[in-house]
Amino acid sequence: MKTHIAVSSIAALALLAVPCVSQAATIIQPNTPTSNVAADAGSTNAGLVNGIGLSASVTTGTDTATALAATHANGTLSQAYVTNDPGAVDGDYYAQGGAPPVFTFTLGGTFNDVESILVWNYSQTAGGGVPSRNGARTFDLQFFSDAAATTQVGATISGLTLAQSLTTPQIAQQVFFGAGVNFDGVQSARMTVTDNYFGMGGGAGGDRVGLAEVRFSQVPEPSAALLGGLGALALLRRRRA
Repeated sequence: MKTHIAVSSIAALALLAVPCVSQAATIIQPNTPTSNVAADAGSTNAGLVNGIGLSASVTTGTDTATALAATHANGTLSQAYVTNDPGAVDGDYYAQGGAPPVFTFTLGGTFNDVESILVWNYSQTAGGGVPSRNGARTFDLQFFSDAAATTQVGATISGLTLAQSLTTPQIAQQVFFGAGVNFDGVQSARMTVTDNYFGMGGGAGGDRVGLAEVRFSQVPEPSAALLGGLGALALLRRRRA
């Protein structure tokens, strides 16, 4: 007696033969950004991407679970970026004429399915308190298909929000762009911080704007093993037809 295996069963067996490959999102570590507002003395633009202060390495290819488990010490200005105080007195950075900080990152390659940004917000301990109001609150993002950031990919994403930083160390905040909103062919990104936490929540500050660390994430392309398995399925179906 012969056993007849349906095409669907053959497909299932072929899939079982393919090694299990995780398709979890992975990190993109950008290069040191340019900015329109100079970093205040002691902090640097490089502080946004160099990993100093992070409890674990978060570089390109790191899985997002590892990144989200990493904390940032926010211990010194050298571990972050922060603007100066445009009014030289306590007050609202934006109301005192401070320009919204704009950071332009190159990603070191071309990336597809860019799905989120990860930010460790700013709350450097100083003066016996935590100036949590200096952290970024709202921001806009643009993506570009060239390293010079001249050819935009898709629409600007406006009004993205970060939670206020009340304590140190900081945890990563992962902000997605919307349900099913990913960007392909990305070589650079521009982040515009449109507000801080002046006058909101606990802590002091609000006369500056700061961030501790920035990463992006992408959904990786299907692996060669997975693609090979799908090819095998197609061949089995063709032979069966």
